[in-house]
Amino acid sequence: MKTQLIIFLLIFLTSSMFAQIDTIYTKKGDVYPCTIVELDDDKIITFDNNGSELKVYHFLIDKVYFDSYEEIYTAEKGYTIDVDELEPALEWRLELIEEEKENRKAVVFDNNVELVNIKNNHNRNGESCNSKSNKPNFSFGVFYVPYSLEKKIFYFDSYRPSYAVIDDYSAQIESQFSYHLKDRLFAICNVSFNSATIKDVMIEKREYFNPPNSNDSGYETETSLKLLTIEVGFKYYFMKLFSNQVSAYVQLGAGKTLAWGDYSHKNLFEDDPPPYYYEENRGEYLEDSNSPFLLQAGFGTEYFFNESLSIHSSIRVYYSTTSAKYETVQKDDYSLRVNSKEEERTDVLTKVGLGLNFYF
Repeated sequence: MKTQLIIFLLIFLTSSMFAQIDTIYTKKGDVYPCTIVELDDDKIITFDNNGSELKVYHFLIDKVYFDSYEEIYTAEKGYTIDVDELEPALEWRLELIEEEKENRKAVVFDNNVELVNIKNNHNRNGESCNSKSNKPNFSFGVFYVPYSLEKKIFYFDSYRPSYAVIDDYSAQIESQFSYHLKDRLFAICNVSFNSATIKDVMIEKREYFNPPNSNDSGYETETSLKLLTIEVGFKYYFMKLFSNQVSAYVQLGAGKTLAWGDYSHKNLFEDDPPPYYYEENRGEYLEDSNSPFLLQAGFGTEYFFNESLSIHSSIRVYYSTTSAKYETVQKDDYSLRVNSKEEERTDVLTKVGLGLNFYF
């Protein structure tokens, strides 16, 4: 008898709770008592007393009353309250509906169940104490770019033009961080690191026959470049996260590439110093010419496996600008030569890739 009473009370609470909590008024004048379980951009999803789902689109609705919040939607203003405030209550309702469906199939209770806790956990103001309503606010992910348009890291050489290739139709991996600001808006931060090294060795051998003599000359140069790119910006999703498995988004951002360049030159055979003085700012030029300011815009789609894991793809277009000055000073007993070269460079780069995000 006690077990039957517990079953009856639980079914009564979970079913009567959805009897006439909310009300939808249509533009035709109809009044629809219901239980709202989801609020979308273009429709409202409800359940009736029989557990049947009904989708009511906004163009049919005049106004909507939600529990103790009273009026939450009008045809003229749209939603009059932040929908995220209602998420805890909506999720709790869905959980109870699922429990009721299971109870109708087979109900097994522990005699120590306290039914008063079930009733107290339901807050008619839209809050639920035990509902799984805390959405993740942070995410960390990796973004893989299998293909990107040509990007070369140039440096200027007075005698022989050369460059270091950092990203030339090659793959890249980028770390991505985000923080949930409000609704569908996220703040994002992307970090990537690349490096390149050019080592050049030249050896020249000369043999003289009359009189017999030999003379070897050569040098070794090494140019290295390390790039750290940091971007910050915003990402906006067109649909609610997690409740819909797929959501499209757009993003905007700005950033800066920090470069560390180094250059070394040594003679392989000559022990005596050259008969002239020579100086250049190649290391500084390397850093300045490869430290652009970045602006980026893109769009993509993200698929959510659950509230903790998603995969996404995106297309991003970058605009970058940089400037640098290359100077050389050469002095001997008879003359002084100073050369200067200024360079301004702009690039447009497109990146297409796939990413994996972990939310917590």
